[in-house]
This record gives sequence, structure tokens and C-alpha cells, in this order.
Amino acid sequence: MGRDHRLHAVMLLFMWMSMLQPAQALARIIPLAATDAREGKASLGQNWAAWVSEERGEEYITAVSLAGGKARRITAQSARENLSLDGDILVWADRRAGNWDIWSYDLPSGQEKRLTSRDADEMNPAISGHRVVWQEDRDGDRGIYLYDQRTDEGRCIASTEHDETQPAIDGDLVVWRQEENGKGDVVFLNLVTGETGKLTSDDADQVTPKVAGRRVVWSDDRNGKWDVYLYDLDAGRERRLTGSDGNQINPTIYGDLVVWQDDRNQNWDIYGYDLANNKEITIRLADKNQTEPAVYGNRVAWADDGSQNQDILWTVVEGVNLDDARREDGVASPGPAPDAARRSSAPGEGTGSGSPPDPGRPGAPGTGGQGVAPLTGAQIRFLPGINVVVNDFLLSPDVSPELENGRVLVPLRPIAEALDAAVRWDASARAVSMVKDDTQVTLRVDSREATVNGNAVTLDVPARLTGGRTLVPVRFISQSLGASVKWQEELQTVWVTSR
Repeated sequence: MGRDHRLHAVMLLFMWMSMLQPAQALARIIPLAATDAREGKASLGQNWAAWVSEERGEEYITAVSLAGGKARRITAQSARENLSLDGDILVWADRRAGNWDIWSYDLPSGQEKRLTSRDADEMNPAISGHRVVWQEDRDGDRGIYLYDQRTDEGRCIASTEHDETQPAIDGDLVVWRQEENGKGDVVFLNLVTGETGKLTSDDADQVTPKVAGRRVVWSDDRNGKWDVYLYDLDAGRERRLTGSDGNQINPTIYGDLVVWQDDRNQNWDIYGYDLANNKEITIRLADKNQTEPAVYGNRVAWADDGSQNQDILWTVVEGVNLDDARREDGVASPGPAPDAARRSSAPGEGTGSGSPPDPGRPGAPGTGGQGVAPLTGAQIRFLPGINVVVNDFLLSPDVSPELENGRVLVPLRPIAEALDAAVRWDASARAVSMVKDDTQVTLRVDSREATVNGNAVTLDVPARLTGGRTLVPVRFISQSLGASVKWQEELQTVWVTSR
């Protein structure tokens, strides 16, 4: 499968799984960007996703519409940093002209625009609606600047004898880090009312603030390590969200969901916090590093070192309040999409394919998965597993694919339907047949003996019943029905192509 074809398939996984949102669950982990390039620095929006791709020491930006279509490269090669998405507009810091400037890109039209052109370095842009903010270094003094896309005008909104850096914006509210003597405090400004003030004022260091509505999160070292703190401007109260061993950094927030990267397990993992139910959420644990989390709605994405190249992976968190209505320019979070799965039943196959995966089982062998105890409110079930993609569509059976003796077994009916084969079940013989055109494949449960058009075949592993479903070897079934099969180890994914 070519690189473009593979990116197209990955995006179809993303959109398809977004429609399958079981209540109060964490969907399985799905690759969003998985190519030969090193992928990182992702940003999520309602309609788009974007990230930085690095090949042979050069960086460029890749973006994709979540409504469909192929991922596409939108910039030439040069250094890229600090992507931020809102609506259809992507902004980033770019060094193509020799110093760091802020650029924007209208994703539907493909129109690129340079927002800054001074000799100074402008970095760390963030966008909300028609407003873009960034930090700018003028004559050694770093301040916060704002650009209004409606008026095509920019202005300085914060410049003192101290350094102002790391701005973030949501609607009318801007926050940033104000540095003095090597330590930073979090400062806010309401662009409409002019209200401003410090949210922190101690000897500790506060970094990377983010804002959603009237809530601000940041990473704080006041306890001798990095923790995540939150300040609610409406309540006038600060909260410490993390107290575990290790460091918690790079927090971000949407609605009641806060996510961050966490090294309590001696490598970086992704955790979250449900503010409504005061519960910590385990989002991604694996042997290698998971970093740079991004969140929009109930989608969480991150950079994952689990493959040969760093990829962008994502999952869906359910059961957390995502109301973002206080934003002036905010877009209401999308409701659940209709269930697009096909459902059917047959003897030995129960209700058929398309149901949400069973949340009770741990991850499949070889994926580093683990079960997670249910949480009140935001109930999280961690289900990494083996993905099976047929003609660019992800299978989502209610019993997960399994690995046995190097062979992937999948529930019978989903793979048969995906390959346009009819299924016949013989309960007395505990045998199942799949018929497509002039080919008939027959297997018996718990037997390694099978037939293809009456010719005997010995399987490496037998078909078996698991969770009321008949699991069959995907390679044997697919190839017998005329499809090609490819196993991708780093993604734990089987690619089946029948056309």
C-alpha cells in the first residue's frame, strides 16, 4: 500500500471511529498520522487536524479534513513550531525567512498569509476565532501581541520590564507566562473588559498556561516537581489536579477535560482529569514515550514513539462535559454522530458486527495494553488492540481481534461482510462457510482442518468461539477470498485489500 493510500486509510479510521462513540468509554487507540516521516506537534480542531512532519532533517506541515479526503502537505520544507487550529484557520511559527514569523493558512481555500514581517522573532502563536496572539522579541524585550483577522490589524497587549511568553487564548480571555528572575507567573487579560491580573505570585515556576472558557491550567514546580494546576476565574479558586510521583507537563483543556503528559512510570504517558467528577483518567500507557497531547471535543491526540518513526495517535473520551458555550467565537461541540456500523445476526454470531468493543478485556498481546478500572462519570476503558482495515475501512467488531501463534484472528461476520461474502452456519457440525462468487471456504470450530472449494487445507491455528463470536484467521480467509493481506508490526494493524 503506497504512502498516500496509507494516509487516506488512516484518516478514514479517524472519521469512522469518531462516529462510533460508546457512552462513557475510551475507544481503542487509532493512528492519525503514520507515515515514513517523523510526526509530532499535532493540533486538533472541529473540522481539521494538522501536525509537523519531519523527513531527512526538514520539516513541513501536513493537514487533513475530518470530513473526508486525503492528508495533504500544505507547506514547503523549513522549521515549523507551535501549530494552533481554530475553525478553518491554522497558525504556526515559521523560520523560512531567516527569523521566526507567524503565518496562517485557510485550510478550505489553501490561502497562506504571513502575519508578521519584522526582524524580530515571533513565536508561540495561538488562535481563537478571529484573534491570533503570539510572543514577540523586540530589542530583547518579549511581549504579547494580538492580530485581528477581521480588521487586519495588530497591536501589543502586554509589554513590561519582564518577559511575557507562551500566550494562549479562548474567546475574550488571553493568558501568558510572565517571567521574572528565571521564574514565571500566570497572567490573564480580558480583551473586552480590560480585566487583568496574576493567577500565581509565588517563588515557584509556572509554565505553558492554557485556557478554556474561564478556566486556566498550567504546569507548576512549587512542590519540587512539575504538577498540573487549574484556576477557575468564576470561582476565584486554584486547584492542584495532580499529586502522583513524577512530572506532569504540557497540560491542555477543553470543557471539563484536562489532559497532559506524565512520567510517573519512568517514561512519558498521557493522562487526563474529568473536572466534573473529580476523577483522573488514564488515556495512554505504553513502553515508549507519549508526548505533546492535543484535545478538541472528546478527541485526544498525541505524539507516540511506539513505532520506528514517531506517529500521531488519537482516541475518544466519552462521558466528560464538553460544553464550551462561554467562548465568544466558540463552536458548540458536536453531538454524537449516527451509528454507521452494520448490524446483523446469525446463529453463532449473536448480534453481529458494529457494536462497541467489550470494555472488559485487556489489550491484545504485543501491544502493551492494560485494563483500566471503570471510573464514575467519565468511565474510561483502555482498549489498545489489533486493528484490521479492509479496503480503507476499519473493522469494529464487538469482540476484539486476537493474536495467536503469530496469526491474527477476527470475528467471522465483520470480515466476511467487508469482503462481500455470504455466511452460512451449520450448528450441528459447528462449521461455518463463506461464499463469494465461485469460492466457498469452510472451517470448523476448534479444528485446524478447512476446505477451499472442497480442497483440504491445514490451518496454523483453528477457528474458535470467543465471547459468543466465531474467530477465524484473517489471512487465510482474506487470501482464500481473493484479497491481499499485509501485517504492519509498528501499528499492530492488518491491511486487507480486495480491489
